[in-house]
Amino acid sequence: MRLKGNTRRQILKWVSASLLSIPVSKALSFSVAKAAQENEPIVPFNLRFKSDERERIFVEKESDLIRFAKRLKLGKTSFSIQSSGHCFAGLSQNQNIVVDTRKLNKIVFDEKRQRLTVGPGTRIGTVNAVTSNYGMALPAGYCQTVAMGGHVCGGGIGILSRSFGLTCDQLLQVKIMTADGSFAVANNETNSDLFWALRGGGASNFGIVTELVLQTHRVSDLTVVRLSGRHQPHQLAQWISAWQKVALRSPKELGFQLYCSNVDGENIEILARIISNGAKNLAVDAERMVSKIAGLSVSYSSTYTGSFLEVADMLWPRDYVGSDYLDIRSDFLAHALSPTEWYDILISMVKDWRKRVSFSMEALGGNIDRISNEETAFAHRTTAKFILQYTSRLRQDEPNTARIQAVKRLQSSFTPYTTGGAYYNYPERDRANGLTAYWGDNLPRLTQIKKKYDPENAFNHALSIPVGK
Repeated sequence: MRLKGNTRRQILKWVSASLLSIPVSKALSFSVAKAAQENEPIVPFNLRFKSDERERIFVEKESDLIRFAKRLKLGKTSFSIQSSGHCFAGLSQNQNIVVDTRKLNKIVFDEKRQRLTVGPGTRIGTVNAVTSNYGMALPAGYCQTVAMGGHVCGGGIGILSRSFGLTCDQLLQVKIMTADGSFAVANNETNSDLFWALRGGGASNFGIVTELVLQTHRVSDLTVVRLSGRHQPHQLAQWISAWQKVALRSPKELGFQLYCSNVDGENIEILARIISNGAKNLAVDAERMVSKIAGLSVSYSSTYTGSFLEVADMLWPRDYVGSDYLDIRSDFLAHALSPTEWYDILISMVKDWRKRVSFSMEALGGNIDRISNEETAFAHRTTAKFILQYTSRLRQDEPNTARIQAVKRLQSSFTPYTTGGAYYNYPERDRANGLTAYWGDNLPRLTQIKKKYDPENAFNHALSIPVGK
C-alpha cells in the first residue's frame, strides 16, 4: 500500500527530521554528514587520479581561510580545493596542499522565500532531504554525494533541469574568498561580473566559495518510466533516434536519460528513463510515442511514482560514492541523429566490446535554453540539444592504454554531430580543443574577470581559466 497526499508527506517530513536529529521549523539550520566530522582524507570518485597530499588544511570557518590567504601572499603555493573529491579529472587532488572545505556544510532553508543557503561542502543528498520536507526541490545533479561548491558553479544538470533550468540558474548570491584574502559577495547588483563568471565558470578559478544562496521550486510527485534490454544495433538505432525526436518535442516537465554499454560482440545493453515532473501520463505517453515511431519496444519496462526524494534515492542513493578507476569524457550533441547515424555509432561500440565502453545521454532544452549562451558563463544552452558522457572502467593492475583508446574511438564516432563544446563538470585533462570547449565565446570575458579577481593566478590547476592580457 502506498500512502498518499498529506499523510505520506507528513511521515516523510517526520522521518527525515528524526534521522537528521533536528527540529523541523520555518528556519532550518544545521550541519550534517558524518564524513564531514572526520579528519580523514576523502576517497576520490575517480581513483585513477588519487594522490596523497603533503598537507591537508581543514576549513571549518572563514578565519581558517584568512590564515591560508596569508600563506598565499608569501609566494606561489601549489594547492587544490576539495569538498567531496568528485572531480572526474582529479583537479581536487594535489601532492602538496589540499584545502578541505567539507566542513563548510551548513544548510539553512528559508520557507517564506523558499531559498536555500548552503556551504560548498553541503552534499546534494542533504539538500534533497531538507527541501523535500517542504515539498520543494533544488534542480541539481543525480549523484547525491557531490558537494555543492563545484557542482553549482560548474553548471549543474539533473532530472529537473528541463523543468527549472540548471543549478547555477538558481543561484542568487555567492560569498567567496578571493586571492587577496578578502571576502566578496557576488550577486546581480554587487560584483555582478564575478557573479556572471560563477554561474558556469567553475568555483576554483576565482577563489574559495564559502556560501551559496539558491532558489528552490515546488514539486509534486515524479513518475519514472524505466526501460531496459539488450538489442542488436540495427534495432536499437531506430529506437534511440525515435527517443531523441520525442525528447526534442516534449514539454519541459519531461526529463530524458539514456545509458548504453557494449556487453558482447552482438548486442548493446540499454537503460532509459523518461521522468515526468507532475502528470503521470506525460511520461507514459512519451514512451508509447517512442515505441510507435521506432516500431520497437525495449524489452522490459516499469513505471514508478514517488516523491522527488524517493526518485532521487532510487537513481543514486544518498550514501553511495561509487569510486572506481575511470576515464570519463563529454560532448554536447547539436541535434538528433538519424537511425543510420546511430547504427554506425552502435556498430563501432559492438566491435570494441572487449574494452567495455559506455555512454549516457540526457536531453537538454526546456528551461535550460530560456536564456542565451552569453547570459551566464555556461555556454551550452541554445546550441546543445543533448549532453553525452563517455565512460570506460579501467583496471588498476594493468596498462589501460587500450581501454582509453576505445573510449576515445567512441567519442570520435559522435564528433561529426557535436557542437565542439564540453561540460566543465565532466573535465578531461587531454581535451584537444582545450578551454574553448568548456566556455566557447565566453572564455575571453572569463579571462578578464580572472585578471580582475586573481591577477597573480593563485587559483590555478590543469584546466583553470588563464589570466587575461
